[in-house]
Amino acid sequence: MNANDEKKIRDTVNFYDGFSEKYDLKYAAYLHHTHNRLLTQIGNVSGERILDISCGTGLLAEHLLNRFTEVNFVLNDPSDGMRAIAENRFKGKASVEFAGTFAEEIDFEKESFDRVICLNSFHYYADQKKVVENISDVLKPGGSVHILDWNLEGWFHLSNSIISILSPENISTRSLSETENIFDQQGFSTTYRDKWSFRFWKFYLIEAKK
Repeated sequence: MNANDEKKIRDTVNFYDGFSEKYDLKYAAYLHHTHNRLLTQIGNVSGERILDISCGTGLLAEHLLNRFTEVNFVLNDPSDGMRAIAENRFKGKASVEFAGTFAEEIDFEKESFDRVICLNSFHYYADQKKVVENISDVLKPGGSVHILDWNLEGWFHLSNSIISILSPENISTRSLSETENIFDQQGFSTTYRDKWSFRFWKFYLIEAKK
């Protein structure tokens, strides 16, 4: 990772370190909407080993662990503040492990996960192609990845530009087709795709198999 990309990522991480205590409450409606949308699509994950590559405060894992049995999670997030809240949420839970690595630099055992989840975070990555390569490396053959993120289409170009100007975070938003193309180039096959609007956001959801 080059120095410019690392600075962008660290700026994003620093922002969430400072914002972590307020995150769940501040974005409650946004989080409720996006988490429910992914949970509706994801299906039964009982018995699986899952990587949440940018887990935030661990809300999604909590929902899945409440619904399904024998699920093992690795919750990864480079923000110490966000990850600390997730760790407290799952204190004493043997089925949940934690890591604090940039998505561009994850180095988990190859082909060790049944599923990778990337929720509300793909637009923050400075080197998205490298992240997709890493996802491919850690997924088992036939494993699935779910990406739910902002969709840079139509009027959302304006919203995205305003967010980019006002926010210290790295914002590298892609359209559904652009994201799908990155995964196609890495050998993934799309098994589900959808796009929709919610308030002043546009979203997409992609499921792809290795």
